[in-house]
Amino acid sequence: MTIRNIAPQRFAAIKIALAASASMMTLAVAAAAAAQEDDQVELTPPAQPVEDAPSTDTIVVTGSRIARKEFSSAAPVQVIQGDVAREAGLLDIDEILQTSPQSTGLQIDQSFIPFVLDNGPGATQVSFRGLDPERTLVLINGRRMAPAGVGGAPTTPDISLIPTILIDRIENLFDGASSVYGSDAIAGVANVILRRDFDGFQIDADGSLPFQSGGEQYTVAASWGMTGDNGFIGFGAEYQTNNRVARNQRDFLGRCEQELYYTPDGRILNQDTNQNPGVTINECVQFPLTNRIFIPIGFGSVYYTPGSTNVGIPNFSETQLGTTFDFDGDGLQDVDFKDPFYAYDASETAQNADFLPSNQTFSIYAYGEYNTGKGGNITPFFEAMFSNRQTSQYQPGAQFFNNVPATNPFNPCNIDLADNGTPADPSDDYPINPDGVNCLGIFGVNFGSIDNVQPILNINGDRDTRDTEVSQFRIVGGARGELPWLDGFIGFNGFTWEASASYSRSNGTDVFQGIDQDRLDLSLSTSVRNPDGSVTCGGTVPQVTPCVPVNLFAPNLYLEGGGFLTPEEAAYLYVPADFATTVEQTLAQVYVTGQVATLPWNQNPLSIVVGGEWREDAISSRPSAFRRDGRIHNFASDRGATGKRDLYEFFTELDTDLLSDMPGAQLLNINAAARWTEESNYGSAWTYSLKGIYKPVDWLTFRGSYGTSYRAPNSREQFLLGGTGFNNITDPCIVPLAARVASGNPNIPPTYDPNLDTRSAFTISQCQAQGVDPLSLGITTSPETNPIQSVEILTGGSNQLEDEESRAYTAGVVWEQPWTDAFGLTVSGTYYNIVVRDSVEEPGTGDVIRECYTIQSTASNAFCSRVTRDAQGFLSLLDTSFINIGRLTSKGIDYNLLLTKDFDAFGKPFDLSLDVRLSQLLEQEVEVLGSVDDNKGETDAPTWRGNANLIVSTGDVRFNWFTRWIGKGQEDIDLSDPVNNPPFVFDVACPDPTIRPGATGDTCRPVDFTGNYFVHNASVTWAPGDWVVTAGVRNVFDRSPELVDADGAFSVYNVPIGVGYDLQGRTAFMSVRKSF
Repeated sequence: MTIRNIAPQRFAAIKIALAASASMMTLAVAAAAAAQEDDQVELTPPAQPVEDAPSTDTIVVTGSRIARKEFSSAAPVQVIQGDVAREAGLLDIDEILQTSPQSTGLQIDQSFIPFVLDNGPGATQVSFRGLDPERTLVLINGRRMAPAGVGGAPTTPDISLIPTILIDRIENLFDGASSVYGSDAIAGVANVILRRDFDGFQIDADGSLPFQSGGEQYTVAASWGMTGDNGFIGFGAEYQTNNRVARNQRDFLGRCEQELYYTPDGRILNQDTNQNPGVTINECVQFPLTNRIFIPIGFGSVYYTPGSTNVGIPNFSETQLGTTFDFDGDGLQDVDFKDPFYAYDASETAQNADFLPSNQTFSIYAYGEYNTGKGGNITPFFEAMFSNRQTSQYQPGAQFFNNVPATNPFNPCNIDLADNGTPADPSDDYPINPDGVNCLGIFGVNFGSIDNVQPILNINGDRDTRDTEVSQFRIVGGARGELPWLDGFIGFNGFTWEASASYSRSNGTDVFQGIDQDRLDLSLSTSVRNPDGSVTCGGTVPQVTPCVPVNLFAPNLYLEGGGFLTPEEAAYLYVPADFATTVEQTLAQVYVTGQVATLPWNQNPLSIVVGGEWREDAISSRPSAFRRDGRIHNFASDRGATGKRDLYEFFTELDTDLLSDMPGAQLLNINAAARWTEESNYGSAWTYSLKGIYKPVDWLTFRGSYGTSYRAPNSREQFLLGGTGFNNITDPCIVPLAARVASGNPNIPPTYDPNLDTRSAFTISQCQAQGVDPLSLGITTSPETNPIQSVEILTGGSNQLEDEESRAYTAGVVWEQPWTDAFGLTVSGTYYNIVVRDSVEEPGTGDVIRECYTIQSTASNAFCSRVTRDAQGFLSLLDTSFINIGRLTSKGIDYNLLLTKDFDAFGKPFDLSLDVRLSQLLEQEVEVLGSVDDNKGETDAPTWRGNANLIVSTGDVRFNWFTRWIGKGQEDIDLSDPVNNPPFVFDVACPDPTIRPGATGDTCRPVDFTGNYFVHNASVTWAPGDWVVTAGVRNVFDRSPELVDADGAFSVYNVPIGVGYDLQGRTAFMSVRKSF
């Protein structure tokens, strides 16, 4: 395998970024005046309510383009101060955003490395209100951040590319905002505001060290800039490295993935004693089993036992065929399924797999502005960013299973048929496999010749190491100014304008090696044993790479923790599975804002914004031929994506105080906005919003908003060229194993017993409607067919989709304690209600099967059209390409409390602030073509989430105690059998009926629930003059994540990922900053 030298590409891009912005930097440096402003942010809790944020002459709050005198908003906006988040131990932007109580649903982070992600391996995303990342808009300084990633079609920004050290604050808007910001702002907006208060040179160094090994994080950064009366200039660079965390480096992961069940009285059981004597009793899940071969007639799986056999097949033994195999007579089963030699997950190799991958990021940023003082105070501004992320992951465990033809000379069930009395050519009278045997001889009767034999192995080097690199370049340039010549024209006053353009380009590469299926098939199907005993392959097939005979039964492949190909086999079979992705976004925007009139009854201004925007999104995702054509063994094909779209938008916004400074109406503010969007592939749409603030008295505020939002199908949903892979699917039309009565003869099929069939009449009728006989399918073939089949899965974009539309409204109240100056107390609550219609989703394979065969609804026919069967009636293809599935909802209440108090103690003045943030989820429905599922209260969407931050400061010292709460949750379906097992029914035999008193005969369920989870961070900050030093501990009490069973809830190694649980354990951290 050839590893590309990527360093020259990275540094070439850095030179481009610097050169492109050099002229604007020079202009901004010249503007920096000697008299500089001290604009440091006051110490505030990390989720400060907008009513209490610091104010300047005019402020633009996220959710509006109109400058106002107060930091107030009718929509729910929360501010996270970068420095305070850092003191709380949140050292990455993904931690800062994903720990917000409003970040519900699965949050994509580094723990998702075992899965195929829209943005590729190692990407991190943010999702507000549980509505997925593509419905949360990410801005930098109020301007859209472009997608970045690799593979398929990345659709959302990779927030790990934003340099954390330059973050001043993050303004999170938890409301639909398409009328202000355009497409995608359905669940909300995360607006990352970078620092502007530069005053010389600054060096930062951060480090975090978990008390258990692995997961160490180190960050070094430097910034320089100047701020003056006419502008500012700033530069920053940051490098961060995160060390990998292996499975065996975290105690809560144990030594394996566990079986976790619970009984009706709440006992947790995890010891599987329902095993034959000789099988180890422990908590480990025994599957996937490795080091075995599958013989389709008679045996099924037989297991590698080097040097011995209990069935006459050299080096392989059976476990049971109606009775336990005990060849050595010790009373124990000859093969221990729980031995790490067979139970791969318990092997040392599997335990050394990445739980969290290693990751390095490098970012540089330069930005500034300069007021020329001419032509209406024309102020040019610019931003330039280059970021690079490199992720390396080690994920062994991909199983290898491939049929070996009966004629292959290494097949242990391959003997010379001529030696068994079958006529053959005399030249063929030497053994095809000298060690081959009649694998059915154990039955005492020759039932016929063996067909294919399938080794089931793990091979070290096959798809286990993956290197991903993503770089993003972003440049923004523009100018703003005043329009004084409009003052006095029919009431116009204070008009300003802004025009800007931006260009973003991300390049991603993803590289791993796998086995070329075409070369493997050629070797296995053409290998022959020559008269001299040598084996050759290839025959007359033209070959660029000379064929190498591959022996899939060699001892070097059957080792604990996975075997190895020979060097010759590896050189022949391994090929690089490369992917390269380029995502570009070009955007131009212009708008004017000012006062068009004053209200005659109070002389308050009526402000307006009018503007337009053009955006072009383009993607080119290019897989290697091996990956494009599905030639990597047991790995999905991906044809990439290519396409381009344009959006043209016009927007307007109005804002005024209808009433102010009146008895019973200290303030009545109204804001209205509208936007027209035309997407080149999907036509046009209008969105609008109406917001209001009413303050009858200074200490009480009512606020509300109503608006519509819009999301055209994104690049992935439109341009993904499609790919196929194979998943194991339970075919409901194949006769269940429980309904089969064995004949006792491998050549005589079993019979069907309808009394043992648990399928519904609807399922039976749906199968018959497709021309399939569900009463015989699978039992009339030779050999009989298991209901679990490997089925080809098709994915891809579509040009037949409809755009998404949504509506959202919020209603809130804010109360500020008015009676005393001894302390400050602000309490608020906000109700939100978001409904998305015609949501675009990629249905899962389970959705297709369930909707077609088990749920009697109007959706059945639509999903059945996505099912293809072959001539025998077996599943051959499931289409899971994007569709408009129906409706999504998210409803709930946010609660906020802010307490501030000054007091004296020990002869010193102290400042105290306590900020409590709670979010209560009331509904999170997913409607799939008429079938409704409410996810509220499930493990990844708990009813309650919250943060609390206590800060006590005196002089140069600050103490910070930060607490996160993730509420309990429980799934409402059984993931192991979501159709036949109704919610909360205990219908599974307990795994350990004998080891606990009274457990015999119990029924169980997989653990599908989580409890209340609290994690605490504590730190002390010392800030004397030009130094700021913070030392602290994250997860002070070393709280482990909640654990579930894989059949109970979505998880990795029993840990529900993407929910917000701390995956590092107790961790010491330290941060040092020095200003010059």
